[in-house]
Amino acid sequence: MRSDNGSASRETGGSGGAPFPLTASWHRAEPDATVVDCHWHEEAEFLLVLEGRTLFQIGKERFSVRAGEAVFIHGGDIHAGHPLGGDGCRYFSVSFDMNLLGSASFDRPQEEYVQPLLDGRRSLPVRYTRDEAWSRNVLAELDGIRRELEERRRGYELGVKARLFRILAEIAAENRWISRRPEASGGEFEPQLLKRVLSHIEQHYARRIYIRELAKMGHMADAQFCRFFKRWLLKTPTEYINGYRIKKAAELLTQSDRKLSDIAREVGFEYPSYFIRRFRDELRCTPAAYRRRHRVAGFASQDPAASKKAVTRRMYSSGNVL
Repeated sequence: MRSDNGSASRETGGSGGAPFPLTASWHRAEPDATVVDCHWHEEAEFLLVLEGRTLFQIGKERFSVRAGEAVFIHGGDIHAGHPLGGDGCRYFSVSFDMNLLGSASFDRPQEEYVQPLLDGRRSLPVRYTRDEAWSRNVLAELDGIRRELEERRRGYELGVKARLFRILAEIAAENRWISRRPEASGGEFEPQLLKRVLSHIEQHYARRIYIRELAKMGHMADAQFCRFFKRWLLKTPTEYINGYRIKKAAELLTQSDRKLSDIAREVGFEYPSYFIRRFRDELRCTPAAYRRRHRVAGFASQDPAASKKAVTRRMYSSGNVL
């Protein structure tokens, strides 16, 4: 699990010890910091902005999301959050396995409303604003889910499921379902290529990665690949790779007392001085200051049920936890 600017806790058991397939996350992104790294996961996800605003991206589509608004991400969709404005933002997200909504009894609600979601033939609307009543009702239910997961009273799992079903009821009443038809031939090439490229970077970030080797994955010229990459991620391949290395270094800084030079080499930086400069550019502080700050905060021991402070968030890329 990777540590982030915000928080999350994995819900692994209900009151009876059975799995409850849901992840709740509380995050704060500082001004100019990446809000959510480009990634994907198999779970569906709602993200509710609590303060500030962010430029959210799902696939190639980008739109501004303000405090009190939310987005839905269908499982498997590439998404990211980019800085917008100078105030940073705070947000809550909840990821869940769609099977959480399934029923052992194949009744009409299961057949008509839930099964098309499980089959991937249908999805929920992406954006939720305060412009229409049905959307405001969905936002109220999402805020209710946030409170349920913060308070965790006995039976909170029932409260969360009930609110998810009420969200489906609001969408069904207005017939706001989104059809997910198979893409035209070649329509999935770019997102699938991007997933392969990001997975390759995750696996090989500790060594030198050449643009040429990434471009070959898509049978592209170097310049063509760089344009493709920046169109999707709003940064160059080199910027992304260095940013990923810095995040891996930040994990090591909070988990060990190893020397900075050793950590720099382990995550792919040949020269400690360049590592320190890139770290400061990415996280607005030196590696030593970052280590002190997170050690003092007791970063790894926090739980949102106890204090609302930072813990960790579970993110996936091609099945791998980042």
